Amino acid sequence: LGVSLAGSLVAVADGPAGLAVVDLADPVNAQIIHQIPLSSSARAVATAGPIAYVGLASGDLAVADLITGTVLQRINLGAAIQDVALIGDALYALTIGRLYALSLDGDEVMVEGSVAVPGGTGAGGRRLRLSAGLNRGYASYTSGFNVVNLADPFDPVHVFQNNTAQFGWKQLVPNGSGLALAAVSPNSTDDGPHHISLYNLEPEGTSGQFITTSVSAG
Repeated sequence: LGVSLAGSLVAVADGPAGLAVVDLADPVNAQIIHQIPLSSSARAVATAGPIAYVGLASGDLAVADLITGTVLQRINLGAAIQDVALIGDALYALTIGRLYALSLDGDEVMVEGSVAVPGGTGAGGRRLRLSAGLNRGYASYTSGFNVVNLADPFDPVHVFQNNTAQFGWKQLVPNGSGLALAAVSPNSTDDGPHHISLYNLEPEGTSGQFITTSVSAG
């Protein structure tokens, strides 16, 4: 359900199987070196060096050492974690309706702040996604995205909600110069077309002006 590269190791959010650690040092003979059970479905993962931060359906954020396969810490955020991202010196975890900012102190993570981000999942239950650019975080939901000011990394501030007529939003990825690509669909389920749209995020990531859509064949 999610992957993150850490040197020659790949951390894989492997659903009910937990966290898989794949060694790519010899790509032809790539192998799983750890399969770490986490007692809940692993939905998202981010890495910093040999440390993985895994978002679980139980609401736990698990911290794991990729080299030893050891779980170092678990902290519960109260609701299924949709996505995680390391942005600058902060770790962010997205649940339905809220974005958490966590500090990293060695291997320890601590919640420093949070902010409400309106919107939920559609009938398809596709997990929500998180991305960042220009001191802004972008938290998607089934019909659009929220913009969060991350100028103070541990005091996120919600500044804008862009709600659209499409109910199959999958992810928004900013390019760092004021534009963003969005993977979208009219439907929240996997049926129907799946398009790529271009959005203007200026000024300073506080808007969401639609520009154009590249229509897919299916």
